[in-house]
Amino acid sequence: MIVWRIARTVGYTGIGVVGSVMVARPSEMVEGQMGWMTPIWATMLLVGGLSCAWAMVSRVWAGETLGLPLVFTGLFMWGCVYLRVAPFTTGRFAIGTILLCFSVLVFAHWREVYKFVDESISARLYEKKRLAHGEQ
Repeated sequence: MIVWRIARTVGYTGIGVVGSVMVARPSEMVEGQMGWMTPIWATMLLVGGLSCAWAMVSRVWAGETLGLPLVFTGLFMWGCVYLRVAPFTTGRFAIGTILLCFSVLVFAHWREVYKFVDESISARLYEKKRLAHGEQ
């Protein structure tokens, strides 16, 4: 279990670092395609990645619930940029497709985490109600 958390922490931190680099110095390709949305996109990767990394370290899963939508939206936008840039090359096609597929996987993971957090909150509320009524 600890290996899983370390791997996720490293991965999410990497996404946050990429976001911070793109905030400071966005690539011409991305800026040419996104224009004024470039800093918003880069900030989504930065905040989303670091929020998820914090969730892994602190075990406060709300950070991952909040950060994953930013991460998958940022990855999806990046994949679209790669697929849209002319001229078409197989390398750009491969990178764009991988980013789109990875964003779908992150979205699926977000649904699992969201369901886990929601059920955990519901269970805690149920337990509080039960204890408030004097049940053992």
